[in-house]
Amino acid sequence: MHTYSPQLQGSPQDRDDRRQAIEDLANAYSNTLEAFRDGTPSLTADDLKLLNLVPVSARIYAGEFKMPAPYDHLHPSYTLCALAIALNYWASSYAAPSLALYYNDPVVYADAQSVKATLVST
Repeated sequence: MHTYSPQLQGSPQDRDDRRQAIEDLANAYSNTLEAFRDGTPSLTADDLKLLNLVPVSARIYAGEFKMPAPYDHLHPSYTLCALAIALNYWASSYAAPSLALYYNDPVVYADAQSVKATLVST
């Protein structure tokens, strides 16, 4: 599933801009979880067990938050933090599905794995 990608504004060096970017991303992922939960009549219960995602606002809409070339992508820490916030919000009311997050770039994927390992170990 792919959702609306917010246009990230401001500077990653500014604390308030970083907070707003993560909030915007978390809102997009929360809306995705809601759409997935609500499903469509053609989806079965088995269809609703796994949500496949791609990072939103990762390149085109990342603005100044996009890392410089050759990386040319939003750092995965933003995506994973936003997903954690969205899932935390949902955990209070709904059982979240399993998630699969797909990266097309091997360098970005490796960084995502590193961020995930750091989060899991803390």
